[in-house]
Amino acid sequence: MDTIEDEFDGYKIIRMHGNYLPDNAIIPTSSLLFNPQIFIDRDGNKKYQFYAEYTDKDWLFIREGASLILLIDGDRVELNGYGSNNHREVVEGYTGPVIKEIAIFEASKELFEKIAKANTVKLKIKGAARSIERELSSKHINNIMMFVRDYVK
Repeated sequence: MDTIEDEFDGYKIIRMHGNYLPDNAIIPTSSLLFNPQIFIDRDGNKKYQFYAEYTDKDWLFIREGASLILLIDGDRVELNGYGSNNHREVVEGYTGPVIKEIAIFEASKELFEKIAKANTVKLKIKGAARSIERELSSKHINNIMMFVRDYVK
């Protein structure tokens, strides 16, 4: 777990780390870091969110609004996000420069709990250039289950 605290603005973020979802290619060229997080403001109010960090050789341009679609045991859920407008950069990768986009999606405590109990979870992130799809393995779902157990109260 990562804990980020900002004493000036008075917030705290508790974020799971390590839920990497590579593409399905024989030699993966992109990855998606997909982690639940809890944003706690200075008054103690909590927001449940997903942190998505996408890396690839091509831009996705993650859209603002309902740009994350989850299929949780077949049930469709659309989540709104802030898009990657303010969080796009070119970074050095293993084989040269790659792009990185970060987007935050609003969720709920109940959604975290539903995913933690799910058998299958698929996701789609819509970008202006294209979309990507991934499936959470049982290991990914188990990681979220442990985050829910330890941090979602």
